[in-house]
Amino acid sequence: MKEHTTFIGIKLNNKTDADILDRLAEKDNRQGYIKTLIRQDIEHSRTHPEEPSSSDCEVRP
Repeated sequence: MKEHTTFIGIKLNNKTDADILDRLAEKDNRQGYIKTLIRQDIEHSRTHPEEPSSSDCEVRP
C-alpha cells in the first residue's frame, strides 16, 4: 500500500492559523474535507480559466 500513497504534512501556527485549526477541528474527516476543497478548486480552474483561483496564491515550501 505504501507504494500507492504520498504523505504531505503542513505546519499551522496556533495563533495566525487559528481559524483554519478551528474549522478542521469541526470536521470528522479532515483528509476528505481538504481533498474536496482542492478538487473544487481544480474544477473551478477548469471551468473558469479566466478567473483567479485560490491556486494562484504564493506557495512556499
